[in-house]
Amino acid sequence: MSEDVEYNFKIILVGEGGVGKSSLIRRYIHNQFDFNNPMTIGVDSEMKRLTLDGHSVMLHLWDTAGQEKFGSLTSQFIRGSHAAVLVYDITNQKSFQNLFRRWIDKVREWGTNNMVYMLIGNKADEEEKRQVTQELAVNKAKENNMLFLETSCMNCFNVEKAFQEIIGQMWNKNRIGSQNLNSVILGPRRGIQALDTEEIPKKPKRRWC
Repeated sequence: MSEDVEYNFKIILVGEGGVGKSSLIRRYIHNQFDFNNPMTIGVDSEMKRLTLDGHSVMLHLWDTAGQEKFGSLTSQFIRGSHAAVLVYDITNQKSFQNLFRRWIDKVREWGTNNMVYMLIGNKADEEEKRQVTQELAVNKAKENNMLFLETSCMNCFNVEKAFQEIIGQMWNKNRIGSQNLNSVILGPRRGIQALDTEEIPKKPKRRWC
């Protein structure tokens, strides 16, 4: 890692297998989408360097496996995270339910009390297959004091916006704190991000924005 990086922020993505966690990271970091993206085994990570208010910032995005057998491994990587992104598939009711039956407790157990939380409903381009209503997701996000957006990795819908929201909160909370990855998050959590209701673009013919 370059010595002139002033701030390091760790973001962990959790949720069931196949909901699109790897695709979210790939779209955000590389602006790519792969229909045949392999399922994550254990954990994987990517980094992205940004400049915020004239400061050099390195993002560390951790992609965790959704399978039950990797649960203990996932817990280890939640430690020291500044933000947790809980991802479900809008066409899979079980993937939404399991976030609040299993994943949220795991994040709260191993994470810090002041983590930034975002709930993401992925695969918003498959509206005709929707099983999880926006109203249900918004209410759950409010109950758990989370940001919320729906995204589509395939057509770039809200992916950049979601990470901008997370980064903005982390930045505001940590500018006056330690520059260590395991620094404690300071400051109050902002309210829920309003649901983006703009029309979701149609499926693209190519994989790049």
